Amino acid sequence: LLYAICIILLDYLIAYTVIGFAGVFRNKCKPTAALILGTLVGLGLRYLSHILSGYLFFGAWAEWFFTQETLGAFGTYMLSHFHGNLLSLLYSVIYNGTYMIPEMIITVLLSIPLSKIPKLTERNS
Repeated sequence: LLYAICIILLDYLIAYTVIGFAGVFRNKCKPTAALILGTLVGLGLRYLSHILSGYLFFGAWAEWFFTQETLGAFGTYMLSHFHGNLLSLLYSVIYNGTYMIPEMIITVLLSIPLSKIPKLTERNS
């Protein structure tokens, strides 16, 4: 039960809460740069949360993951050069990177046109 709670905290609650740090660059630099940097920081922190969760709770899958046929020589290399905790960490970085890195790239690319939208300001009455 404790593992399940920790997994929920790291993979959902913390991972999606840290995206809020994306706003740290607002009004600190040009809008496009702020949006790109904020996106990278917010999603980068989310990625780190998923890596930590994967390392702590799913690292036991590392050997199985690297024996998959689709990984071929890369999987063989990983198994022959890395063991234990380091293999679990690399597994988590690679596994979570398969969806987080494309998500970061796509989000940055889509945020660029959004940064060109003028700010709405309140009208002084």
